[in-house]
Amino acid sequence: MIQVTLIIRITLVLAFIMLSYWALQGIQIEKILRKGRVQEARILFLLIAIWMGASIAKVIFDLSDYLNQYIQLIIQ
Repeated sequence: MIQVTLIIRITLVLAFIMLSYWALQGIQIEKILRKGRVQEARILFLLIAIWMGASIAKVIFDLSDYLNQYIQLIIQ
């Protein structure tokens, strides 16, 4: 059971990272950065997407854990 939970969590983290990266594509950060720094902008986008995706996944996991604890209290 623990292995299944870990696989689900890893999958969700990766999915949220990809979703965050996709959402960031709508921002034209090239206008803010200096000319010729496209590679740095892409790396910045990737790092922000990783941070956002991991943060969103952590919130979801925390809510799930809290809900599970609450349900366990009700059952007892």
